[in-house]
Amino acid sequence: MASVDWGLIGNRWAGDLLRRQLARGTAHHAYLICGPSGVGRTRLALAFAQALLCERPPEPGAWCGECRACRQVPARAYPDLHWIERPEDKQGITIDQVRELQRLLGKKTMEAEILKEALDHATGSKKQMLRSLSLPMFN
Repeated sequence: MASVDWGLIGNRWAGDLLRRQLARGTAHHAYLICGPSGVGRTRLALAFAQALLCERPPEPGAWCGECRACRQVPARAYPDLHWIERPEDKQGITIDQVRELQRLLGKKTMEAEILKEALDHATGSKKQMLRSLSLPMFN
């Protein structure tokens, strides 16, 4: 399998791992992408979502860059891609954000969820979110 460059610097192994899982059809129901600020968590999450959602991938684990998903994912505008970030005035994501995520996870059309800085601070929502992500969704 040819190597696909996801544009990661210093953490290419993470992109290669996810790309191989997509190519083998062994992608998991949830991933926790964590690390210090500036290591490429957002870039990795968006590249993975783009490869996962691409309608015409040129090879396994890659994306075409031209289909609707490939155009919308980088702009965070794809309908089934939900980007959740910590409100500026909070120390972490809120319980209301987690409840909305749980509601969205229950929909069959949901394809990708990205939580940015979701676990950086221990809050009441942290335990609830981990509970939601711990079991795969069954359609």
